[in-house]
Amino acid sequence: MRLFPVIVMLVLPAMVLAEPPVIYKSVDAQGRVTYSSEPVQGAVKVEEVQTTPAPPVQETDNARDRTESMMDMANELEQGRLEKEKLRTEQQLQQQRLAQQQAQLEQQQKLLEEMQQYNNGWAGGIYWPYPPAGYPFPRPPHKPRPPNPRPLPEPPVSQPHPFTPGGVSIPAPR
Repeated sequence: MRLFPVIVMLVLPAMVLAEPPVIYKSVDAQGRVTYSSEPVQGAVKVEEVQTTPAPPVQETDNARDRTESMMDMANELEQGRLEKEKLRTEQQLQQQRLAQQQAQLEQQQKLLEEMQQYNNGWAGGIYWPYPPAGYPFPRPPHKPRPPNPRPLPEPPVSQPHPFTPGGVSIPAPR
């Protein structure tokens, strides 16, 4: 922004000292008038128009005051832009922190749900690694046993003993 006054100060005298441009007035066969820096081809009438240069611009205190006020305004605008950029950066950081906190909260809620499922509806709440004293351990569900594929052996058939009456054997006392 400080380069602008320097450029104006260098270009302004060059513009004042430059020759005025040559302008041609051309009239074609239909009567249309054209003004240009070069004569138009096929024109019926071409004449050179004299231009007067603009009066030189003199720098006065008023121009200096305007330049200074413009520079002050440019500085204020730059400060405003920097403040907005700083606010935008702070908002982005705040949004990132909020997103991180949200992710942590979701992770904690998920962990809490998993622990509640693990507790299996206990009245004692969350326990780690054992339940509080006085509560019974939960019993795991039992799977029914499959039927035994082998048949049971037949009970022995008693046969009459040759030395006992009626065929019943009585063990001998020792």
